[in-house]
Amino acid sequence: MTARKTNADCVRVLAVSGFLGYGFPEESFWRGIEASPDLIACDAGTNDAGAYYLGTGSSMTSRAACQRDLTLMLDGARRIGAPVVVGSAWTSGSDQGVDLLSDIVAEIARSSGQTFRLARVYSEVRPTELDSLRSDGNLVGIGKTENITAEDLHACTRIVCAMGAEPLIAAIEEGADVVIAGRASDAALFASLPLMRRVLR
Repeated sequence: MTARKTNADCVRVLAVSGFLGYGFPEESFWRGIEASPDLIACDAGTNDAGAYYLGTGSSMTSRAACQRDLTLMLDGARRIGAPVVVGSAWTSGSDQGVDLLSDIVAEIARSSGQTFRLARVYSEVRPTELDSLRSDGNLVGIGKTENITAEDLHACTRIVCAMGAEPLIAAIEEGADVVIAGRASDAALFASLPLMRRVLR
């Protein structure tokens, strides 16, 4: 990646799309890059799709579509020296999804001869961890999960928690050029660098 100067009083964030793999016009993207953003970010998941994608480990968008979007994002990031952050990998943000999206980044790097420092931030939790919280009275259910049992937890195929900006900030602070994160708040992706630089009040 190319080193760049930063402005402590202003942080520019380029949000390339509302969903990785939905695509975006190349012309619009390069116009955004010309503004020298400090961060390039994109969400890759949604609650709107329901539990299917989490349960099956599948993505709402194709691998090819994700690769196309990421290729442009990584190329733009290389030119200006800005980090790339993608959250809720592979729609649901499962550990498997983080690994699959990270594999695409690695493939792009190999084919283009680029080098990226990649951080994988996982968000899955094990049923036993949640059951321990439940037993201690520290697990609060909402709606139909209000009276959740140990059996309910252990019947889950995958469980993900939504992260805030803190793990993303830690990854950027440690020098990651690309951050592929599990389930994350959309706002956390775009707020990570501004919060890190303490621009937001």
